[in-house]
Amino acid sequence: MAALKLYLLMLAVTLVLDVVDFHFKKKECADELFGAFPFINFGATTCLKLFVSNWLSIQIMVVAPLSRAPQIVNIFKAKSAEGVSLAAQYLEIFIYSSTAVYNIHHGHAFSTWGESTFQLFQVLLIVSLMLAYSSRYLTLSTIFIAFGFIMYSATAELIPEEIINAAQHIASPARTVSKIFMIYEVYKQKTTGQLSFTSNFANVLGCVVRVFTTLAEVADPAVLFFHIVGLVSNIAVISLFFIYPKSLEVEKKTN
Repeated sequence: MAALKLYLLMLAVTLVLDVVDFHFKKKECADELFGAFPFINFGATTCLKLFVSNWLSIQIMVVAPLSRAPQIVNIFKAKSAEGVSLAAQYLEIFIYSSTAVYNIHHGHAFSTWGESTFQLFQVLLIVSLMLAYSSRYLTLSTIFIAFGFIMYSATAELIPEEIINAAQHIASPARTVSKIFMIYEVYKQKTTGQLSFTSNFANVLGCVVRVFTTLAEVADPAVLFFHIVGLVSNIAVISLFFIYPKSLEVEKKTN
């Protein structure tokens, strides 16, 4: 019940933020929709679609900083990354980095892709925990130095546009490969271990929303394909929770 109340509160707050944000960003559409307030002009379908898309984007931006929190908590509490593929996390650093750089370079509205930034920093934290718990501090330091150098070069426009575009196109198949690594890790260990159902389910919902907002606001085939691939691959990961137990130790106790 408490979770439902919190969710309803979030919907109400983000709706208010959407109305304010929409008024400043798309004043003509806002006037067309809400000109006869408290009545809404549902006949203005184009503006209504943009309004809903903007609202969904704001919701994602609010939730995104905590989307992987359950995963991070699982690893931290267990002091183990059982069931979590390190190779998949490496790929996700590349995926979210290239997505952020691509969208910045092409001037897409932050509200249509900003959660990639939050996802990126959460994945970096997950990798940090995984490497720290296995005492691989040199690898951890190397990753952060390389990441900092590449991100600086990209945002300072030292990397050619062709490479930025190519990286975004590679990000879609890379997203599939990262999930394959994750699926293989679970299959190998016969347990979902420290994988979080909540985090992965949030990823599925996020991809559904992003397919809609991309169609409504961005109309970039590369970005749309990226989110469709993400939706399919995240659904595949979610299915693992219905096939394998959370922990082999739990299964043994149950038996």
